[in-house]
Amino acid sequence: MRHSAARKKTVFLFPGQGAVPESPLVDFVGTSIEEQYNLLRGEASPPLSMFEQGNIDSDRSAQLGVFGLSLAMGREAMHHCTPDMITGYSSGLYAAMAASGGLTPDQGNQAIELAYAGICQSDMNTVMVGIIGLKVERVATLLQEQQPQGALSLVNNKSQTIVSIAKERFSAFQRDCLGAGALKIIPLPFTYPYHVPALAKTSQNLMAYFDSLTMPPLEIPMVAGSSPEYVDIDSSRIGMLVASQLSQTVYWHDTIHALIGLGAETFVVFDPTGTLTRIIRWISRQITVIPIETPADIRCLRDLR
Repeated sequence: MRHSAARKKTVFLFPGQGAVPESPLVDFVGTSIEEQYNLLRGEASPPLSMFEQGNIDSDRSAQLGVFGLSLAMGREAMHHCTPDMITGYSSGLYAAMAASGGLTPDQGNQAIELAYAGICQSDMNTVMVGIIGLKVERVATLLQEQQPQGALSLVNNKSQTIVSIAKERFSAFQRDCLGAGALKIIPLPFTYPYHVPALAKTSQNLMAYFDSLTMPPLEIPMVAGSSPEYVDIDSSRIGMLVASQLSQTVYWHDTIHALIGLGAETFVVFDPTGTLTRIIRWISRQITVIPIETPADIRCLRDLR
């Protein structure tokens, strides 16, 4: 790893399953990234030339496809720039683990398949909902007032959250949030809920899978977990943190602030949709965010050396 007192610390960030583009990524077709993607992708995801929302028929397909694409982008980027730290948003932690050397790509795909299989077995008639413009404390109170109670799944920042709510309670919850001052209530195109207590058994099964692997020391330190933790060597520790977040609220803004506290000033985001880039910029304007949305963006990373 490179060290320089004058150099800004750089973090690589990998997106979650929402990073499926609306149209094919024509700029990537015919490049080394497409070649890597087609080697890395899980069998449930389409080839890169067809990787778009219209060809994604399940959460599984989205997660495996985003894993393959973001990991391919990250690997290509490492030819130009070695990050000081690495992390991932929600399911993006699987790609982060693979990029940091803690998992092979095949193990990353298998971990996603295992987690998804457990989620599918859960008997939950719920919808995931994005809430913009309402403080997280108020959202948590409104969730507790629902019967059955909803779950706070992701806290992107102090006034942007993602929750899981029973489908029959969505209309009442939407009304309550708007009445409390929310700007937008957005049902998300996910079939199953994530980061909810009902997935505790799935978390345990995923941890057992990680325990069964011979995981090498991390090559790049990671920050991960529902309450973010810095890990510089121990892959098994990262495995526990990744598995546990399936059933716990993910405080993403805490992850970003933890990285800033560790000296990170430049965040490189492997999300061709730009969604994760926007989330990070809402958290802090004091950092440099570099979105990687085309092969040309990756080549520009050589300037970070």
